[in-house]
Amino acid sequence: MSAVDIKACILELKDEIVGGKIEKIYHYPPDEIRIKIYAKGRKDLIIEAGRRIHLTKFPKESPKLPTSFAMLLRKHLEGGKVKNIEQYDFDRVIKIEVERKDGKKIIIAELFSKGNVILTDENLKVIMPLKLDLI
Repeated sequence: MSAVDIKACILELKDEIVGGKIEKIYHYPPDEIRIKIYAKGRKDLIIEAGRRIHLTKFPKESPKLPTSFAMLLRKHLEGGKVKNIEQYDFDRVIKIEVERKDGKKIIIAELFSKGNVILTDENLKVIMPLKLDLI
């Protein structure tokens, strides 16, 4: 996806998922994350590190056993509300802000090169990246 593609996608996603509640998160190794959101009906947001972000009406079957990254995302994000989604500085980087009673968390999705999906706190302190070995 180019920066222009992402800009258009983010405008659409703002209408679709902002204000929605995160119900479940799945990880399809190595790089794909699916976030099930309830906002004006069920939405499935797909984030594939280094490649794409979009909604789908045809999600893959849920994995039998969740990965440790999926469990961490569930621990920090499930039940939270999507407060904002934005493109960072017209780059191929997306920030998704999620708020729960215990505070705000941010998902940063890099859609360039090998990419990454990173969970941070509200001060952008890294809690856990999807990939540790980027070199």
